[in-house]
Amino acid sequence: MKKQKNDTLQTKFAISLHPEIFFALQVLSSDKSENFQNWKNKTLEIFPRQTWPLDIPSGMWPAIADVLDIAPTSDLETVVQTLESMSERLIQERLLLGLLHKEEAVLALLDQTKPVAEVINGLPKAKREWLAFIGLFPFEATGKASKALNRVIDTPQSFKNDLVATLKQFWKLSFAETWQELQPGFDISIIKKMKLLTESGLKTFLRHSLLPIEINDKKQELRALRGGYILPMEKIDECICSPSVFNLDRLWTVRQTENGSVPWFPYVENPPTHHRSGLNQNTTAITPDVALVFRALGDTTRFAIVSLIGRLPRTSVELTEILGVAKPTISHHIHILRSADLLIETDYGKSVLLTLNKQLIDSLGDLASARIFESNQPLDLPKTRRKNNAKPAKK
Repeated sequence: MKKQKNDTLQTKFAISLHPEIFFALQVLSSDKSENFQNWKNKTLEIFPRQTWPLDIPSGMWPAIADVLDIAPTSDLETVVQTLESMSERLIQERLLLGLLHKEEAVLALLDQTKPVAEVINGLPKAKREWLAFIGLFPFEATGKASKALNRVIDTPQSFKNDLVATLKQFWKLSFAETWQELQPGFDISIIKKMKLLTESGLKTFLRHSLLPIEINDKKQELRALRGGYILPMEKIDECICSPSVFNLDRLWTVRQTENGSVPWFPYVENPPTHHRSGLNQNTTAITPDVALVFRALGDTTRFAIVSLIGRLPRTSVELTEILGVAKPTISHHIHILRSADLLIETDYGKSVLLTLNKQLIDSLGDLASARIFESNQPLDLPKTRRKNNAKPAKK
């Protein structure tokens, strides 16, 4: 593990197996994802889904990684031993909290004071996009996700045994080879990203990581661009950054320790050029977050930026001069456009030339249509206007 102290936050870089193996199982078990199709086909030939001891909805696999409180550099043996040594109750509490994000809901399920449907439907509307991602919303009592949830609640020992067996089989039959071939690329990635962090700071590093996060310098807080999660900088003990090939949904997490919160950023890297497992073949781009794209385009300044770079590539300095706004403001808007995959960036001397991702703009209609008409994700929209509770002025 390599350390770097920057922007007053200690940041560690590590090649980490235990989130990556769960991201890989997520990709492998997704019926909709077309990413890494050759790798999936080859892996499923030797490890078919019907033989998995634990077969859960794809979106649930990343949440299992949060159950483990182990060092980032831990190997599979440590992952397995840690799971086997954990009590049933601790696995239940951590996994359910990772899925539901609310302690009261977890206790209600474990203490059986409320039925599962009531607990799920009673969670905040802001969490429904996440619940839909893991298959729990809209709630279906006979659905695959609800059955998996009931296994965690009713038969935790059986769930744990099947989880351990699935990890062992996946590693032995396929992922050990995949993991070994990813190592050289990850080593190079860490060297490059540490250099970026040293030269530019954590805020710039996060912008280039393409994770939906930003740092608000004025308020001194880390903010998620999706879901509204906010973490005050003063509560952060350290940050962990690890390269990932399989984190296609650009997920990140925050773990709690005795010393404070630890944000974990599994930033996405391209797979190696040559890979015996077929990982680099038939790899499609990360599916854009349509809601994030529209949110990015919904601001007048960002729409002006998109309009300008759509006609002619420009640097951030040029955009600052043309639009007459402060450099930090332009940087903030560029970060949001970047997180929405709307930018293509090219080195231009000591600057970076910004070009509009025309391919995404051209496909936006189809992507939006699929999200609105074909997706089973909830359509609850956040309120964009505050109620006017101001008292009338005195005359």
